[in-house]
Amino acid sequence: MGEGISITIGVDEAGRGPVIGDMFIALVAIPLGNLKYLKDLGVVDSKLLTPQMRSQLVPSIVKQSLATLIITASPIEIDLWNLNVLEWKKILAGVTALATAIDANSVKRVVIDMVRGFRESVGYIKKAYPCAEVIVEERADYKYVEVSAASIIAKHYRDLAISGLKEAYGDIGSGYSRDPKTVEWLRKAYETYENPPQIIRRSWSSIKDIAPKWYLAKKAGARGRQRSLLEFTR
Repeated sequence: MGEGISITIGVDEAGRGPVIGDMFIALVAIPLGNLKYLKDLGVVDSKLLTPQMRSQLVPSIVKQSLATLIITASPIEIDLWNLNVLEWKKILAGVTALATAIDANSVKRVVIDMVRGFRESVGYIKKAYPCAEVIVEERADYKYVEVSAASIIAKHYRDLAISGLKEAYGDIGSGYSRDPKTVEWLRKAYETYENPPQIIRRSWSSIKDIAPKWYLAKKAGARGRQRSLLEFTR
């Protein structure tokens, strides 16, 4: 798939910071010749777009892509791992998966929005895509159309997931600790549930303040340190 076409891959995430819900990572493989069309269509950093605008752009991004891949990290995974380590593990798994779906030699560029401290993994990506330039930059979602496209895909599917959680759990707000609706929901949940719902990231400092019995501290500086699953039954 994609043989004879020059391809660029964009990678970005949505939902690193919230206290509720999964993190979504999107990878999109786009022919280089399609980038101008997407830019002219209005594909920019997802943070500059409304949910409705993102929703309208998703079908066009998928249509202009040779492959799209969405990977999630659950709150339990996020509580088990250093977040940067976890994100890179997910990205590298996605890179490997895409390499089996498209002609890896046709990939001329892989652009990833910065995950701090893991530039050494660039060599791994180069092995998967030997002809590609690998770029890991801050604000890549703003600078590169392919990463903007990935950011829109990731953000759109996180929006859908949050809507689903609201149907199941009530108005959880945006899921971010700075959102008064989210804080209020967490306070009520702490009063209501004996055990924390699995949609909550228990290692977040806001949980220590709001629901101290549910809090699970991460080991400072532990790269890839795993917890026992027994810790999540308390």
